[in-house]
Amino acid sequence: VQILSIDLGTNLVPALALAVERPRSDVMNRPPRSRNERLIDRALLGRAYGFLGPLQAVGAMTSFLIVLESGGWSLGETLPTDSALYLRATSACLSTVVVMQMANLFACRSRDRSAFWMRAQANHLIPVGLAVEGALVATLVYAPLGNALFATAPMTWGEWLRAGLFAVLFLLAEEVRKLVVRRWGRNIKGAPQR
Repeated sequence: VQILSIDLGTNLVPALALAVERPRSDVMNRPPRSRNERLIDRALLGRAYGFLGPLQAVGAMTSFLIVLESGGWSLGETLPTDSALYLRATSACLSTVVVMQMANLFACRSRDRSAFWMRAQANHLIPVGLAVEGALVATLVYAPLGNALFATAPMTWGEWLRAGLFAVLFLLAEEVRKLVVRRWGRNIKGAPQR
């Protein structure tokens, strides 16, 4: 149910924001794509499933395990799925995914340009998407109905800060990857040009 809340809830408006992203100003200066080149290619799949996805998984699972360990859980111990500690840990995992997805919104605006270079003002749906995403995850974590329907529990400020830290580290890792693509990717077939 929490995965569905991400896929069908918190990610919906930010995904729409990416769908209406304006083309780059230099789009007409680039040669056209080959007729045989696909929109979803190995580079895109590698970036999504080989780099960005695993970073988010590590952040989310680390949040989950830190909450469990700080609550006295130890490896191998069975924890009831309705216990307060388990619910808080799954809430931390869910919230970390959502906060990292907020950073991912900025990371995915371009395959090769820095998220810090692109202005959020150019796409007015981005702040709306972030606000909706934040409101939905807060509702899931703090509203009694959200707690009952999505098996969540209120989180501490420290857990939110940890989610934010993982989001920053995620965005910085993607910025390093983009820097490598910009600097050395020119020699790689199909790599974006400056």
